Amino acid sequence: MAKLDPAFEPLEKLIGRWESKGRTLNATEDNIFATATFEPILDGKYIQVTGPMTFSSEKAKHVHDSLEIVSYDAARNYPPRRRCCVPWNVQRRR
Repeated sequence: MAKLDPAFEPLEKLIGRWESKGRTLNATEDNIFATATFEPILDGKYIQVTGPMTFSSEKAKHVHDSLEIVSYDAARNYPPRRRCCVPWNVQRRR
């Protein structure tokens, strides 16, 4: 695994494996479950996020393989923001 570039230290806490759950807007109970692995790539200047995400509904269950690339704008001095309309319960797994 590549080491995270020192300029991106604010993102260090993201590195690792995470499990999360949440719900879609009209759901009364959790119906989204995901496992995500965050790892530095390309000389540590980006973080690759991979893992399965399961969406369940009354009609079907859908499993998606997810791939995300996260960057950091050191000139603005803030980590990327994720906007989500529902709360997520996230737990780190090592």
